[in-house]
Amino acid sequence: MGNQASVPKVRSRLSLEDRREHLVRTAVKVFAQDGIGGASILKITQTAGVSNGTFYHYFSNKEELEEAVGALIVQDLATKIRDDQSGLGPAERIASGAVGVLRRVAADPELGSIMAEYFEQQSLVLRQTADSLDADVVEGMGTGIFVDSDPSRFFVGMIIAMFGSACREVLAGKAADEMGERVAAAQLRMLGLGTAEAAQMASWAVLRVGQPGLVDG
Repeated sequence: MGNQASVPKVRSRLSLEDRREHLVRTAVKVFAQDGIGGASILKITQTAGVSNGTFYHYFSNKEELEEAVGALIVQDLATKIRDDQSGLGPAERIASGAVGVLRRVAADPELGSIMAEYFEQQSLVLRQTADSLDADVVEGMGTGIFVDSDPSRFFVGMIIAMFGSACREVLAGKAADEMGERVAAAQLRMLGLGTAEAAQMASWAVLRVGQPGLVDG
């Protein structure tokens, strides 16, 4: 009875749009605690203080909620990183993106743990990120900066897989800038840059992303 009594209070406080956002943000917390696979709809609705019927008013199933959470976290981060990369070439975008992602994970471990799962699963919510990475790789190949390969998505898959492992390292206590520099250098070397050039650009990315206002939370 106690849970039932709490539901009308939530409904009276929140608009329809706010109620959906409330569910998504509650799912972020539950996903961080239980993992995406381990989190149940019941746990999410109980934590949010709403009924299961309210959940199904907004989402047909848990997979739709996962996509909404992914849009809030992964795609929003990707948009911010792209905004910070205006005027950069493809290699610079790859390097600064690696550092920026890992700095975000360190700044907010709750969101970072969810991002790690999405990267590890190569989830569909990574579409926007994958499209941006693919565009960078294709541009770099076209200008001769990166080694030519068909399909370019092979490299994109490898880059995303690196992010999954690196996120876990940062969540375990590794310094974000150190991991970001390592990942950036590894990604650039995989794409065909020489060892010295990749290391130099990775170091540059740490300094650039460290500037105020650049992907720091």
